[in-house]
Amino acid sequence: MHIKNISIYNLRCHRQRFFEFSDSINVIYGNNGVGKTTILEAISIASVSKSFLPISDSLLVRFGENKYKIDITTINHLNLQETLSIEYLLGARKNITNGYGEKLQPKDIIGAIPTIILSPDLKNITSGPPSARRSFFDGVLCQTSKVYLDNLVQYKKCLKNRNNLLLALKKNSFFDESEFYEWTKLLIHYAAEIIWKRMNFFNEFLPYFFDEYKKISNENDKLIAEYKPFVFDDINNIHTKDDILTKLSEIANKYKNIEKYRFQTLFGPHKDELAIYINGGPAKDFASQGQHKSLLIALKLAEYYYIMNNHTEKPIILLDDIFSELDQERSAKVLHLMDFNRTQVFITMTSPQFLNFYKPMQDINLISIN
Repeated sequence: MHIKNISIYNLRCHRQRFFEFSDSINVIYGNNGVGKTTILEAISIASVSKSFLPISDSLLVRFGENKYKIDITTINHLNLQETLSIEYLLGARKNITNGYGEKLQPKDIIGAIPTIILSPDLKNITSGPPSARRSFFDGVLCQTSKVYLDNLVQYKKCLKNRNNLLLALKKNSFFDESEFYEWTKLLIHYAAEIIWKRMNFFNEFLPYFFDEYKKISNENDKLIAEYKPFVFDDINNIHTKDDILTKLSEIANKYKNIEKYRFQTLFGPHKDELAIYINGGPAKDFASQGQHKSLLIALKLAEYYYIMNNHTEKPIILLDDIFSELDQERSAKVLHLMDFNRTQVFITMTSPQFLNFYKPMQDINLISIN
Protein backbone atom coordinates (compact mmCIF):
# COMPACT_ATOMS: atom_id res chain seq x y z
CA MET A 1 0.00 0.00 0.00
CA HIS A 2 1.16 3.52 -0.71
CA ILE A 3 -0.45 6.93 -0.96
CA LYS A 4 -0.24 8.51 -4.41
CA ASN A 5 -1.61 11.95 -3.58
CA ILE A 6 -3.79 13.89 -1.17
CA SER A 7 -5.91 17.07 -1.38
CA ILE A 8 -6.59 19.08 1.78
CA TYR A 9 -9.27 21.76 2.10
CA ASN A 10 -9.69 24.02 5.15
CA LEU A 11 -7.80 21.74 7.51
CA ARG A 12 -6.13 23.78 10.24
CA CYS A 13 -3.94 26.41 8.49
CA HIS A 14 -4.27 24.86 5.00
CA ARG A 15 -6.90 26.50 2.80
CA GLN A 16 -6.37 24.32 -0.27
CA ARG A 17 -3.30 22.15 -0.90
CA PHE A 18 -2.47 19.23 -3.17
CA PHE A 19 0.50 16.93 -2.60
CA GLU A 20 1.94 14.09 -4.68
CA PHE A 21 4.09 11.51 -2.95
CA SER A 22 6.76 8.99 -3.84
CA ASP A 23 6.28 5.39 -2.74
CA SER A 24 9.42 5.54 -0.58
CA ILE A 25 10.58 8.40 1.67
CA ASN A 26 8.73 11.72 1.72
CA VAL A 27 10.19 14.51 3.85
CA ILE A 28 7.87 17.40 4.66
CA TYR A 29 9.92 20.31 5.95
CA GLY A 30 9.53 23.95 6.91
CA ASN A 31 9.42 26.30 9.87
CA ASN A 32 7.33 25.57 12.93
CA GLY A 33 3.65 26.45 12.59
CA VAL A 34 3.37 26.13 8.80
CA GLY A 35 1.24 22.96 8.85
CA LYS A 36 3.66 20.04 8.43
CA THR A 37 1.97 17.90 11.06
CA THR A 38 -1.44 18.74 9.56
CA ILE A 39 -0.52 16.75 6.43
CA LEU A 40 0.14 13.71 8.61
CA GLU A 41 -3.12 14.36 10.44
CA ALA A 42 -4.94 14.29 7.09
CA ILE A 43 -3.40 10.89 6.32
CA SER A 44 -4.38 9.70 9.82
CA ILE A 45 -7.99 10.84 9.29
CA ALA A 46 -8.10 8.93 6.00
CA SER A 47 -6.70 5.78 7.61
CA VAL A 48 -8.24 5.60 11.11
CA SER A 49 -10.99 8.26 10.75
CA LYS A 50 -9.40 10.69 13.23
CA SER A 51 -6.26 12.69 13.94
CA PHE A 52 -3.51 10.97 15.90
CA LEU A 53 -3.53 14.01 18.18
CA PRO A 54 -6.19 14.35 20.91
CA ILE A 55 -8.34 16.96 19.21
CA SER A 56 -11.98 17.16 18.09
CA ASP A 57 -12.92 17.48 14.41
CA SER A 58 -14.49 20.89 15.05
CA LEU A 59 -11.10 22.28 16.09
CA LEU A 60 -9.45 20.96 12.92
CA VAL A 61 -11.61 23.18 10.69
CA ARG A 62 -9.74 26.25 9.43
CA PHE A 63 -10.68 29.39 11.34
CA GLY A 64 -13.60 31.20 9.68
CA GLU A 65 -14.72 28.12 7.67
CA ASN A 66 -17.49 25.64 8.38
CA LYS A 67 -16.00 22.38 7.10
CA TYR A 68 -12.87 20.52 6.09
CA LYS A 69 -12.39 17.97 3.33
CA ILE A 70 -9.72 15.42 2.48
CA ASP A 71 -9.41 13.52 -0.81
CA ILE A 72 -6.83 10.73 -0.94
CA THR A 73 -5.66 8.37 -3.70
CA THR A 74 -3.89 5.11 -2.84
CA ILE A 75 -2.34 2.19 -4.72
CA ASN A 76 -2.89 -1.22 -3.13
CA HIS A 77 -0.79 -4.40 -3.23
CA LEU A 78 -2.54 -5.45 -6.46
CA ASN A 79 -1.48 -2.13 -8.04
CA LEU A 80 -5.11 -0.99 -8.12
CA GLN A 81 -5.93 2.67 -7.54
CA GLU A 82 -8.49 3.56 -4.88
CA THR A 83 -9.89 6.92 -3.79
CA LEU A 84 -11.51 8.11 -0.61
CA SER A 85 -13.16 11.39 0.38
CA ILE A 86 -13.75 12.52 3.96
CA GLU A 87 -15.76 15.68 4.63
CA TYR A 88 -16.63 17.09 8.02
CA LEU A 89 -19.24 19.84 8.44
CA LEU A 90 -19.38 21.65 11.77
CA GLY A 91 -22.12 20.16 13.94
CA ALA A 92 -22.56 17.10 11.73
CA ARG A 93 -21.06 13.66 11.30
CA LYS A 94 -18.28 12.90 8.86
CA ASN A 95 -19.39 12.18 5.30
CA ILE A 96 -17.13 9.44 3.91
CA THR A 97 -17.39 8.16 0.32
CA ASN A 98 -15.23 5.84 -1.76
CA GLY A 99 -14.42 6.06 -5.47
CA TYR A 100 -17.69 4.32 -6.36
CA GLY A 101 -19.76 6.94 -4.53
CA GLU A 102 -20.66 4.53 -1.72
CA LYS A 103 -21.21 6.09 1.70
CA LEU A 104 -19.06 4.59 4.45
CA GLN A 105 -18.97 4.68 8.23
CA PRO A 106 -15.74 5.60 10.08
CA LYS A 107 -15.33 1.96 11.13
CA ASP A 108 -15.43 0.89 7.45
CA ILE A 109 -12.17 2.67 6.61
CA ILE A 110 -10.13 1.60 9.64
CA GLY A 111 -7.46 -0.81 8.45
CA ALA A 112 -7.88 -0.07 4.74
CA ILE A 113 -4.72 2.08 4.85
CA PRO A 114 -2.71 0.46 7.68
CA THR A 115 -0.69 3.20 9.35
CA ILE A 116 2.03 3.34 11.99
CA ILE A 117 2.39 6.73 13.70
CA LEU A 118 5.40 7.76 15.79
CA SER A 119 5.26 11.17 17.41
CA PRO A 120 6.58 12.76 20.63
CA ASP A 121 2.92 13.43 21.45
CA LEU A 122 2.44 9.66 21.87
CA LYS A 123 4.97 9.32 24.70
CA ASN A 124 2.15 8.76 27.21
CA ILE A 125 1.79 5.25 25.77
CA THR A 126 4.69 4.26 28.03
CA SER A 127 4.55 7.00 30.67
CA GLY A 128 0.81 7.65 30.97
CA PRO A 129 -2.25 5.88 32.39
CA PRO A 130 -3.53 2.42 31.33
CA SER A 131 -6.01 4.05 28.93
CA ALA A 132 -3.10 5.25 26.76
CA ARG A 133 -1.79 1.71 26.38
CA ARG A 134 -5.30 0.33 25.77
CA SER A 135 -5.76 2.90 23.02
CA PHE A 136 -2.46 1.79 21.48
CA PHE A 137 -3.11 -1.95 21.36
CA ASP A 138 -6.78 -1.46 20.40
CA GLY A 139 -5.51 0.62 17.47
CA VAL A 140 -3.23 -2.20 16.33
CA LEU A 141 -5.97 -4.81 16.64
CA CYS A 142 -8.63 -2.68 14.92
CA GLN A 143 -6.36 -2.18 11.90
CA THR A 144 -5.85 -5.93 11.52
CA SER A 145 -9.19 -7.44 12.56
CA LYS A 146 -12.64 -6.24 11.51
CA VAL A 147 -14.15 -8.79 13.89
CA TYR A 148 -12.28 -7.24 16.81
CA LEU A 149 -13.32 -3.76 15.71
CA ASP A 150 -16.98 -4.81 15.52
CA ASN A 151 -16.81 -6.48 18.93
CA LEU A 152 -15.24 -3.36 20.43
CA VAL A 153 -17.96 -1.14 18.94
CA GLN A 154 -20.70 -3.42 20.29
CA TYR A 155 -19.03 -3.64 23.70
CA LYS A 156 -18.90 0.16 23.99
CA LYS A 157 -22.59 0.31 23.06
CA CYS A 158 -23.46 -2.24 25.77
CA LEU A 159 -21.30 -0.40 28.30
CA LYS A 160 -23.00 2.91 27.53
CA ASN A 161 -26.51 1.45 27.85
CA ARG A 162 -25.65 -0.43 31.04
CA ASN A 163 -24.17 2.73 32.58
CA ASN A 164 -27.27 4.70 31.53
CA LEU A 165 -29.43 2.25 33.50
CA LEU A 166 -27.22 2.67 36.54
CA LEU A 167 -27.37 6.46 36.21
CA ALA A 168 -31.18 6.24 35.94
CA LEU A 169 -31.15 4.50 39.31
CA LYS A 170 -29.29 7.49 40.77
CA LYS A 171 -31.67 10.00 39.20
CA ASN A 172 -35.03 8.26 39.57
CA SER A 173 -34.43 5.62 42.26
CA PHE A 174 -35.85 3.18 39.72
CA PHE A 175 -34.04 0.19 38.31
CA ASP A 176 -35.24 -2.15 35.53
CA GLU A 177 -33.67 -5.44 36.65
CA SER A 178 -34.65 -7.39 33.52
CA GLU A 179 -33.16 -4.81 31.15
CA PHE A 180 -30.04 -4.58 33.29
CA TYR A 181 -29.69 -8.37 33.14
CA GLU A 182 -29.95 -8.38 29.32
CA TRP A 183 -27.33 -5.64 28.90
CA THR A 184 -25.06 -7.43 31.39
CA LYS A 185 -25.37 -10.67 29.43
CA LEU A 186 -24.48 -8.89 26.17
CA LEU A 187 -21.65 -6.99 27.85
CA ILE A 188 -20.14 -10.24 29.12
CA HIS A 189 -20.42 -11.84 25.66
CA TYR A 190 -18.52 -9.05 23.89
CA ALA A 191 -16.09 -8.65 26.78
CA ALA A 192 -15.13 -12.32 26.48
CA GLU A 193 -14.55 -11.95 22.73
CA ILE A 194 -12.33 -8.91 23.31
CA ILE A 195 -10.29 -10.44 26.16
CA TRP A 196 -9.75 -13.69 24.24
CA LYS A 197 -8.53 -11.78 21.18
CA ARG A 198 -6.26 -9.60 23.32
CA MET A 199 -4.75 -12.67 24.99
CA ASN A 200 -3.89 -14.22 21.63
CA PHE A 201 -2.67 -10.88 20.29
CA PHE A 202 -0.17 -10.38 23.10
CA ASN A 203 1.19 -13.91 22.69
CA GLU A 204 2.25 -12.88 19.18
CA PHE A 205 2.99 -9.19 19.75
CA LEU A 206 5.15 -9.19 22.88
CA PRO A 207 8.05 -11.25 21.40
CA TYR A 208 8.37 -8.56 18.69
CA PHE A 209 8.40 -5.90 21.40
CA PHE A 210 11.08 -7.61 23.50
CA ASP A 211 13.25 -8.27 20.45
CA GLU A 212 13.07 -4.68 19.17
CA TYR A 213 13.79 -3.21 22.59
CA LYS A 214 16.87 -5.42 22.90
CA LYS A 215 18.13 -4.08 19.55
CA ILE A 216 17.47 -0.42 20.43
CA SER A 217 18.53 -0.23 24.07
CA ASN A 218 22.18 0.34 24.87
CA GLU A 219 21.66 -0.99 28.36
CA ASN A 220 21.14 -4.47 29.76
CA ASP A 221 17.61 -3.76 30.91
CA LYS A 222 15.39 -6.52 32.21
CA LEU A 223 12.09 -5.96 30.40
CA ILE A 224 8.81 -7.64 31.34
CA ALA A 225 5.38 -6.95 29.85
CA GLU A 226 2.11 -8.70 30.54
CA TYR A 227 -1.52 -8.33 29.62
CA LYS A 228 -3.63 -7.89 32.76
CA PRO A 229 -7.42 -8.22 32.30
CA PHE A 230 -9.11 -6.22 35.04
CA VAL A 231 -9.68 -8.15 38.31
CA PHE A 232 -8.56 -11.46 36.80
CA ASP A 233 -6.48 -13.06 39.56
CA ASP A 234 -4.31 -15.19 37.27
CA ILE A 235 -4.56 -15.08 33.50
CA ASN A 236 -2.52 -18.31 33.33
CA ASN A 237 -5.61 -20.16 34.57
CA ILE A 238 -7.57 -18.98 31.51
CA HIS A 239 -7.33 -21.53 28.70
CA THR A 240 -10.53 -21.09 26.69
CA LYS A 241 -13.11 -18.44 25.88
CA ASP A 242 -15.58 -20.31 28.13
CA ASP A 243 -13.17 -19.81 31.03
CA ILE A 244 -13.40 -16.07 30.40
CA LEU A 245 -17.20 -16.14 30.24
CA THR A 246 -17.35 -18.01 33.55
CA LYS A 247 -14.94 -15.60 35.21
CA LEU A 248 -16.79 -12.51 33.92
CA SER A 249 -20.13 -13.88 35.14
CA GLU A 250 -18.64 -14.37 38.61
CA ILE A 251 -17.24 -10.84 38.59
CA ALA A 252 -20.56 -9.36 37.41
CA ASN A 253 -22.39 -11.00 40.32
CA LYS A 254 -19.71 -9.84 42.76
CA TYR A 255 -19.82 -6.21 41.59
CA LYS A 256 -23.58 -5.88 41.02
CA ASN A 257 -24.50 -4.30 44.35
CA ILE A 258 -21.55 -1.93 44.54
CA GLU A 259 -22.25 -0.84 40.93
CA LYS A 260 -25.75 0.17 42.03
CA TYR A 261 -24.13 2.25 44.73
CA ARG A 262 -21.46 3.78 42.46
CA PHE A 263 -23.81 4.11 39.42
CA GLN A 264 -21.28 2.78 36.88
CA THR A 265 -19.90 -0.44 35.44
CA LEU A 266 -16.86 -1.43 37.47
CA PHE A 267 -15.46 -4.35 35.47
CA GLY A 268 -14.64 -5.24 31.89
CA PRO A 269 -11.96 -4.82 29.21
CA HIS A 270 -12.33 -1.02 29.28
CA LYS A 271 -10.21 -1.30 32.45
CA ASP A 272 -7.54 -3.73 31.13
CA GLU A 273 -3.83 -2.92 31.29
CA LEU A 274 -0.62 -3.73 29.43
CA ALA A 275 1.78 -3.66 32.36
CA ILE A 276 5.39 -2.92 31.40
CA TYR A 277 8.17 -3.39 33.95
CA ILE A 278 11.79 -2.35 33.54
CA ASN A 279 14.47 -3.61 35.93
CA GLY A 280 11.81 -4.68 38.41
CA GLY A 281 9.70 -1.50 38.54
CA PRO A 282 6.73 -0.17 36.53
CA ALA A 283 8.15 1.51 33.42
CA LYS A 284 5.71 4.42 33.65
CA ASP A 285 7.24 5.37 37.02
CA PHE A 286 10.83 4.09 36.91
CA ALA A 287 12.01 4.32 33.28
CA SER A 288 14.45 7.10 32.40
CA GLN A 289 13.75 9.53 29.58
CA GLY A 290 16.01 7.52 27.27
CA GLN A 291 14.34 4.25 28.27
CA HIS A 292 10.90 5.72 27.57
CA LYS A 293 12.05 6.69 24.06
CA SER A 294 13.41 3.19 23.46
CA LEU A 295 10.21 1.59 24.78
CA LEU A 296 8.03 3.73 22.52
CA ILE A 297 10.14 3.00 19.42
CA ALA A 298 10.18 -0.72 20.27
CA LEU A 299 6.37 -0.75 20.62
CA LYS A 300 6.01 1.01 17.26
CA LEU A 301 8.45 -1.32 15.51
CA ALA A 302 6.60 -4.28 17.02
CA GLU A 303 3.35 -2.75 15.71
CA TYR A 304 4.90 -2.51 12.26
CA TYR A 305 5.98 -6.17 12.17
CA TYR A 306 2.70 -7.38 13.64
CA ILE A 307 0.67 -5.55 10.99
CA MET A 308 3.08 -6.71 8.27
CA ASN A 309 2.35 -10.31 9.23
CA ASN A 310 -1.39 -9.90 9.78
CA HIS A 311 -2.50 -7.64 6.92
CA THR A 312 -2.52 -7.95 3.15
CA GLU A 313 -1.15 -4.41 2.80
CA LYS A 314 2.25 -3.15 3.94
CA PRO A 315 1.72 -0.39 6.52
CA ILE A 316 2.64 3.25 5.93
CA ILE A 317 4.83 4.99 8.52
CA LEU A 318 4.25 8.55 9.74
CA LEU A 319 7.13 10.13 11.70
CA ASP A 320 6.17 13.48 13.16
CA ASP A 321 9.19 15.52 14.24
CA ILE A 322 10.74 12.55 16.04
CA PHE A 323 14.37 13.21 15.08
CA SER A 324 14.47 16.31 17.26
CA GLU A 325 13.72 13.96 20.18
CA LEU A 326 16.04 11.05 19.32
CA ASP A 327 19.80 10.64 19.33
CA GLN A 328 21.55 9.51 16.15
CA GLU A 329 21.68 5.84 17.13
CA ARG A 330 17.95 5.54 17.80
CA SER A 331 17.22 7.55 14.65
CA ALA A 332 19.34 5.16 12.60
CA LYS A 333 17.33 2.18 13.92
CA VAL A 334 14.09 3.75 12.66
CA LEU A 335 15.59 4.75 9.32
CA HIS A 336 17.04 1.28 8.81
CA LEU A 337 13.54 -0.20 9.14
CA MET A 338 12.27 2.12 6.43
CA ASP A 339 15.06 1.28 4.01
CA PHE A 340 15.14 -2.44 4.74
CA ASN A 341 11.44 -2.96 4.13
CA ARG A 342 11.00 -0.46 1.27
CA THR A 343 8.12 1.11 3.14
CA GLN A 344 6.41 4.39 2.26
CA VAL A 345 7.36 6.87 4.94
CA PHE A 346 6.32 10.44 5.74
CA ILE A 347 8.69 12.49 7.89
CA THR A 348 8.19 16.02 9.19
CA MET A 349 11.17 18.16 10.23
CA THR A 350 12.37 21.74 10.09
CA SER A 351 15.33 20.92 7.81
CA PRO A 352 16.02 17.79 5.72
CA GLN A 353 19.80 18.17 6.07
CA PHE A 354 19.64 15.86 9.09
CA LEU A 355 19.12 12.94 6.68
CA ASN A 356 22.40 13.53 4.81
CA PHE A 357 24.14 10.92 6.95
CA TYR A 358 21.49 8.36 5.98
CA LYS A 359 21.23 8.50 2.19
CA PRO A 360 21.59 10.94 -0.74
CA MET A 361 18.93 13.63 -0.93
CA GLN A 362 18.10 12.66 -4.53
CA ASP A 363 16.61 9.43 -3.15
CA ILE A 364 14.15 11.40 -0.99
CA ASN A 365 11.01 13.24 -2.07
CA LEU A 366 11.38 16.69 -0.49
CA ILE A 367 8.20 18.72 0.13
CA SER A 368 8.72 22.28 1.30
CA ILE A 369 5.91 23.90 3.29
CA ASN A 370 5.83 27.68 3.57
